[in-house]
Amino acid sequence: MKRLFTIRNLKCQYPGASKPVLEIDAFDVFKGELIFFLGASGVGKSTLIESLGLMNQTVAKDPRTELTYHSSRGNYALLDLWEGDPKELAQFRSKEYSFIFQRTNLFEKVSLQSNAILPSLADVDAFSQVRLRSKALAQQLLQNVTDSDFELKNAGALSGGQKQRLAFIQAIISPHEVLFGDEPTGNLDWGNAQKVMNTLKAHIASEERTGLIVSHDINLSLEFADRIVLMTGRSNSANGQEQIGQILEENVFAREAGAWKSTNGTISHGALSDKLKSHFEETAA
Repeated sequence: MKRLFTIRNLKCQYPGASKPVLEIDAFDVFKGELIFFLGASGVGKSTLIESLGLMNQTVAKDPRTELTYHSSRGNYALLDLWEGDPKELAQFRSKEYSFIFQRTNLFEKVSLQSNAILPSLADVDAFSQVRLRSKALAQQLLQNVTDSDFELKNAGALSGGQKQRLAFIQAIISPHEVLFGDEPTGNLDWGNAQKVMNTLKAHIASEERTGLIVSHDINLSLEFADRIVLMTGRSNSANGQEQIGQILEENVFAREAGAWKSTNGTISHGALSDKLKSHFEETAA
């Protein structure tokens, strides 16, 4: 598989903080993967995708750090992009990345189809061709994840869960190589979460895209992830209250022939489910 992100000696620290919140020695993301990042609150899951997605600059300056994005357009040192022209950074992000969060960003008085395709028209050369393709894709996706009543409404008339489903469609249609999601199914019931994830999974497979999802949903991760990364924390203080997030090799699980594989060997679906549930129970105690 082709490498998409190379991460080496990454340390993230928020302004004013005395210690980092995240340290990763080495981790790679490969093109075409759907990765779920699980873990307790405060272990740096969101911080990681914010760094890769160029949303929040918390990466500490260190000559040993490598944070490289291997796009189809070329290789990009993400730290160099942060230090460049802000307009170029915004253009890069809009061309390469798409985002879906619990909080939606929709035009309340506009139709569902228009909401779905607007982000895909933000920065294109062949406007009319892209518009036609986006409209067709929007209609297809709306049929896949909505009901007939949903389709007749403007965005302002939707429930919270319906807005979340529309935001998913919006993110999928937007031109991107990577889709980042931070708890993107948090407002959805199980049935609708399955619908949108099935749509995303099919999109990734057909368009050769990559999805990086932060989640607390063990069942959703086990059903849809190509890899599950269980992020953990190590003590950052004498009382053990402060944590530095990390990714350990033995806590990275790749789907393989109906089971899961890590550096510790193969683990069954059920055993991994029990391991993840046990981890969350322990960290919540």
